[in-house]
Amino acid sequence: MLRRVPGSPSSDQPDSLFRTIFGIPAHHELRRLRFDQTGMDLIEWEHEELDPAGNRVARYVTWSGIDGSGGNSGYTKWAASGEAVEHRSIPWLGV
Repeated sequence: MLRRVPGSPSSDQPDSLFRTIFGIPAHHELRRLRFDQTGMDLIEWEHEELDPAGNRVARYVTWSGIDGSGGNSGYTKWAASGEAVEHRSIPWLGV
């Protein structure tokens, strides 16, 4: 079970930042499902994208962490079917 860390400053990344990163259309809702510190130097966020009718369009898991090469961030996007459809590195979000 992943530990929830609601008080961490990194949990306060604005959802508008994630909307921009993922390219969410203005008429879709982006809902944060969780924020977890999954390791000493790794943070994960999970979001779902909903269409105007409330149907799940996609799910996103974003990570930000530090490893031997420095700071890394990225995300994976899953279609409503559960298939991974996109995996990208993004500008470092900080840990």
